[in-house]
Amino acid sequence: MTQLLQKTVERMKTLPDELQDRLATELQAQIDLLAHQDDAPRVIKTKRTFGLGKGRFTVPADFTDPLPDSFWLGEE
Repeated sequence: MTQLLQKTVERMKTLPDELQDRLATELQAQIDLLAHQDDAPRVIKTKRTFGLGKGRFTVPADFTDPLPDSFWLGEE
């Protein structure tokens, strides 16, 4: 056991029982979370290739035109 953990346990022993239980519950949840972190599938990042979607989308000519009031007011 590390010195930090020993100091933490000794300090925890000075707390009232209900606070010890609360802290132990929170620590157990953190331990479970950390233990399962290694089980999670790892995402392998690959470099993106520029230009793969070229020609799949064109910006309409009226893209920068103001939207009509009906859009903002929720009218159809």
